[in-house]
Amino acid sequence: MSSPAVVSRAGQVFLAVILTAVLWPAVARAQLPSTGGHPVSNPEWQILPTDWGYADLAFDLRPGFSGREYLSGEWAAAVHYTGGQNPTNAIWFQPQWFFPDWVSDSNFGVQTNFISTGTVNANGFTIYRSTITNKDLRVTMTYEMLDSTNGIPQGMTPKSAGGASSNTLSSRYIFRQTYRVTNISGSTLNNLKFYQFLHGLQTAVSVYDDRLYAGAMSNYQYDNTQWGQSYSFNSTNGQIFLHKDTIAFHSKVLPSAYEVGYYGKQGVDDHIIGKPSVGVHWSVETNALHNTDYFVPSELRWVSGAQCITNGTLGPGASFTNEFLLTVKSTSSFAYSGANVVVRGVSRSGTNMNIDFQETVGAPVGFLLLKSTNLTSAMTNWETLPLPYYIDFPQAGWNRFEVPVDKKEPRAFFRIQSLIEN
Repeated sequence: MSSPAVVSRAGQVFLAVILTAVLWPAVARAQLPSTGGHPVSNPEWQILPTDWGYADLAFDLRPGFSGREYLSGEWAAAVHYTGGQNPTNAIWFQPQWFFPDWVSDSNFGVQTNFISTGTVNANGFTIYRSTITNKDLRVTMTYEMLDSTNGIPQGMTPKSAGGASSNTLSSRYIFRQTYRVTNISGSTLNNLKFYQFLHGLQTAVSVYDDRLYAGAMSNYQYDNTQWGQSYSFNSTNGQIFLHKDTIAFHSKVLPSAYEVGYYGKQGVDDHIIGKPSVGVHWSVETNALHNTDYFVPSELRWVSGAQCITNGTLGPGASFTNEFLLTVKSTSSFAYSGANVVVRGVSRSGTNMNIDFQETVGAPVGFLLLKSTNLTSAMTNWETLPLPYYIDFPQAGWNRFEVPVDKKEPRAFFRIQSLIEN
């Protein structure tokens, strides 16, 4: 890699970096295995569940922000039981997880691929279905969007906070996923426990709230709510916007256990390749959620949450049904440049390029990394990279972007934009 050419301007910095395939093998997300998701959409957002009922992606579809991600994280389910094959740990449905990429303990195969049922629900949205099986269980999953008209409450106060209460209304459209689990083992299965798990891309707070709030579908009162903020360019006018996003999943069944916590730790896990070393997903696998109801990591990222519903004994041929709602809310406001940035170094770390930088003037509330492979005089063809950055790393007062590099690109230009909320 050649030395970067650095040009500073008010509020931003540009780097021209020449990349070689020898030094920089491809690990960019576009080069990773397909997430295999199928679109389930409403006018405002879209989720892409796989045949196993897992989703790594949920996208904003609002004009100007189409393609911005709510999830580059995990919407996933697992089950635990005794009897049959008698699994030691809870079994994830999805075999291959994405971004970060890791292989789970799943022993489920696809019986019926994700497909439209050929019917629509009362709100006019298509209903989809897929089925997976292992030697003991058949799980049929149904997927659909709903229209609540005004949104439903997303609980934002920890269960342990006593009489205090706070919630926000989601967007009007809601994703519902229904699981019908049937015992096909030929013998009784005991201690059946079902887990739902959520991790949002830019979320920085995770809460379990069990309060009953007034509003549509209020019987889905058991919430894991996560929120945070991110930045993007409005594709219609090129302006930078600050997005404050809230995502939540909701159950109408009181969970027997719950937990909020990490999904990997910033500065330890790179969140691209490898199973996160710490987090709620480990508690799910060991069948031991810790009933924590509020979590804000000191490292800024990353957070997740899960709930466990105990379904008890399931006789041969018997079934149970669990359903969960997934909701999003986003408020977007114009942001502008207001600080100077200086690059302190560009280095290699494994298959990543590290860009270390520091703000020298002003008080930015965030930074945005952009890339172009072919600059024009108008300088308008920048791609916003949905990458987190590390604060006070690799030393106090510095920040770092870790950029996976695509060997198919002979060169790339990177731009760091410092942002101040308007």
